Amino acid sequence: MRRCFLLFLAVLFLSEVKFAANGYPACTDPPPAPSSISYPSSDAEGIFSVSWPSVRDAEGYELQRDTSAAFGNPVQVYLGTGTVFNESGLQGGNYYYRVRAGNSCGASDWQVGKGAICIYPKAPDNITLSIISDIDGILSVSWPSVIGAITYILERDISSDFLQPTQIYLGAGNAFQDNIGNEACGFRYYYRVKASNTCGSSSWKESSVCFGIYPNLTALTIQETDSDGSFWVNWSSASCVQGFNLYREDSPGSGSLISIYQGTAHSYFQEDLGPGRWEYQLRSFNCKGVSASSYQYITVCKSPPAPSDVSISEAEEGIVSITWQKVDAATRYQVEKNVGGIGYSQIYDGEATTVDTDVEPGINYGFRVKAYNCSEYTDSPWTYNEGNCLNPIPAFTGYPFYDSDGRFDIQWAPLANVSSYVLEQAAEPDFSDATQVYSGTNTSFSTNIVIPGSYYFRVKVNSACGESPWTEGEKICVFSSPFIPPVPSELLYPETDEDGSFTVNWTSVPEAMYYALERSTMPEFSDSVEVYAGSQNSFVETKLESGTYYYRIRSANCNGESTWLSGNAMIVVQKKTSIISIPLLLLE
Repeated sequence: MRRCFLLFLAVLFLSEVKFAANGYPACTDPPPAPSSISYPSSDAEGIFSVSWPSVRDAEGYELQRDTSAAFGNPVQVYLGTGTVFNESGLQGGNYYYRVRAGNSCGASDWQVGKGAICIYPKAPDNITLSIISDIDGILSVSWPSVIGAITYILERDISSDFLQPTQIYLGAGNAFQDNIGNEACGFRYYYRVKASNTCGSSSWKESSVCFGIYPNLTALTIQETDSDGSFWVNWSSASCVQGFNLYREDSPGSGSLISIYQGTAHSYFQEDLGPGRWEYQLRSFNCKGVSASSYQYITVCKSPPAPSDVSISEAEEGIVSITWQKVDAATRYQVEKNVGGIGYSQIYDGEATTVDTDVEPGINYGFRVKAYNCSEYTDSPWTYNEGNCLNPIPAFTGYPFYDSDGRFDIQWAPLANVSSYVLEQAAEPDFSDATQVYSGTNTSFSTNIVIPGSYYFRVKVNSACGESPWTEGEKICVFSSPFIPPVPSELLYPETDEDGSFTVNWTSVPEAMYYALERSTMPEFSDSVEVYAGSQNSFVETKLESGTYYYRIRSANCNGESTWLSGNAMIVVQKKTSIISIPLLLLE
């Protein structure tokens, strides 16, 4: 090693000779040793830097490393002109360093580090778990040796997070046999190992193992029936089982399961379960997997709640539908009907939540619904819907549209369950002037109308449901003629007038009941106003303002109105202007 360093210095000397020949001075003495050497006291990865200060007149440096402070077997790790060396890949252990400077005249003394750098050992490359006995929980654990490690620590836990680990080995060996016992069967255990020396410990190397076999089917025991919904569910014990999952239907017969228990017990107390036939399933599990399911059923027979929201539809052709909300765990429903307040009788027994039944107008009906469970003795209270009544609606069967003398019959169809009929007569189509002309049980009424005109009739009934809506008939025209009257043949008025007061005349029409006269300032009557409506055939205008006016006339009776007859001439009112002489007052 020394010869190598001297050879290195010889090369440097030849360079110095060259420099001296060029005018640079050559060395006269070896350089002093570097004043210090620096490196960390410990390191976990074996990657660090060794450095020293530069030395005057030094032409190179030699760095050595040894595992002994006496440097009995040093290794040269650096030879060059730099002052820093980067270590990498060192295994665990203690290492010492020394450095010296040199030139063409020789080498300095060694500068030795103040202590060793301690390198942590690396983690074992792997950990091997070999099961010797699944049933008895016997396991062989081994790992490869690590350079620089003095001891190894082995821990075991039932959690992969190692929240409460148990140290099961501490020593220099790299294998261990773990004897847990038969309680290990069915469970997964987690192991980890690390190497250590005087510097510290490596990171952990982890692995896990599952003891046991796949769990077998476990027998489930439940009584067949129960009256209050509270009972025990039991199952047998099993070897190599980590726990049990118990499931139940979310509602009777749904087939949809929900988890109600998970644990190591062998029984579960069910409280206040609703009525119906319920399915239970049990599965055991361990670290290998889950067993097949064992099934059992229990029928809970207790009274279900009463049905809610019992509603009755509108009648269509004498049929109504009774509907209600489904009751959980109800197996069937019973519906009864009350007709006219005389007791209830059954009309339906089944699983549906709707039923149709016939009804008659004018009769009060009541309905009630209750739910049943698994026996005749587990029924709910009744839910009632009473006071349902379909009003009879009367219809006219004999009703003329015209009569010449006012003597005619109004007839309507007879209806069952009706106590009386009421008939009203009016001259206005909105019945604002209606008067009652009949009330009783007959289905016809004979009129005696003496005043010609338009008449309207309406009828209603009284029954157990109360008063029905009115049924209104069409207009009846009482008049000597069944036809619409013709238009008057003539319309007469002066062509001019001086004071705005004159008479408008028209010819009489025998079939007319009245006449309508309109006046306008436009020949097309776009601004017409009615100035007369009555049975006369003349009209007197008074004090009409100056201007041009047009008139038209038509006749009418209760059968309808004629067309308009417009005047052939216009009348122009031109009022005379009176000149009043006002004497002048002379002022003196």
